[in-house]
Amino acid sequence: MNKQWRVAFMGCLAGGVLLGTSMSATAEPAVGANIPGTSPTEMALLGPDRSPRAPQRAITAPTRRTESTRRQETTVTPPAAPVEAFVYKKTDCRPLTNTNYDIWGSQHRVTGRASVYVFDNGRIHMWSPTDAYLVNKLGAMGADREFLRLDVCERLGVWANGRIAGTSPTTIVSEMTSRLEALTCGKWTDPEDSYVAGVPVTKATGWDEYGNFFYEIYAFERFGNTYAFASRVPYKARYNRVRNTDLAYLISHIHPAVWVE
Repeated sequence: MNKQWRVAFMGCLAGGVLLGTSMSATAEPAVGANIPGTSPTEMALLGPDRSPRAPQRAITAPTRRTESTRRQETTVTPPAAPVEAFVYKKTDCRPLTNTNYDIWGSQHRVTGRASVYVFDNGRIHMWSPTDAYLVNKLGAMGADREFLRLDVCERLGVWANGRIAGTSPTTIVSEMTSRLEALTCGKWTDPEDSYVAGVPVTKATGWDEYGNFFYEIYAFERFGNTYAFASRVPYKARYNRVRNTDLAYLISHIHPAVWVE
């Protein structure tokens, strides 16, 4: 049995040798073989099918990027903001909280009835819905007449003709706001056109530096007369509905005592 395996194995080896010899005989001639019209150098540039070989691109080994080859980015840190020490500066601002007043007189009792007030030597009448506006005899607003309303702590100054006659409403409001801003060091809006109860007016609003009071100034011309109203109330009462409604009533119900056609 072993002899038969040896014979078969030797037969396989012999067949492989013969097959290798036949394939070598049919393979491509070596470079430099005697091929008509082809030099050994040109032969090296031909492929198996005798077509020109494609040019070989040089292959370089990849280079490893090191820390030294990385781009360094410069980070700029902004300088710290300068901190100024707080320095107390004395100002001439006035909170206007201790204005003198004197309301004790014939109109110190509030009954809720409508009242009429006289201006410009009896030529102008102003009606109020109630007698809650008490005349302040020691008013410091410089108005023709100053009123004090106790329920909302409002001070109201009213001008009718007199010193403001012939002056435009915009000029009146601008001058009043400039004077009050200088006294209270507050903030004011620019004069603007508006309407109060259908009456066209020029108005401006503001508040003092301390946030104690809210101010409103109105100026307008109506039926040939010039009027101005300046109101001051505690800041928290600036949106009081009753006060705003009564102030609109006063503005719309000031008129000449005698109508001249």
